[in-house]
Amino acid sequence: PEGGAKFLDPKMRNSHEFPKWLNAPETKKQLQGKKVMMYCTGGIRCERATALLHQMEKVQDDVKTKGIYMARGGIDRYIKTFESGGYWKGKNFLFDKRKEQAGTKVRESSTENLDS
Repeated sequence: PEGGAKFLDPKMRNSHEFPKWLNAPETKKQLQGKKVMMYCTGGIRCERATALLHQMEKVQDDVKTKGIYMARGGIDRYIKTFESGGYWKGKNFLFDKRKEQAGTKVRESSTENLDS
């Protein structure tokens, strides 16, 4: 929404590319003075990324946010905690036999059969 949160997609193939993206001048400019919320599927990648951003704030003058937050345990834990989906909208696509996750209310109101 206008004036609301902006989604930044680092468009990475693996997490080893994250430091390069985070150090890019255009990324630093977009994060400057903003609240940063990170999330991932299971929480490991966003935990590492959050730690890196915290460290960068300590040692680099051109990286100053208004706070860094993360979904502890990732979207997987969030959806298990808030079965109705909470504030999560959409699906969390997984690369294993589960394929995707969504809150139960999302599943019930969807025209697709997500349980199969």
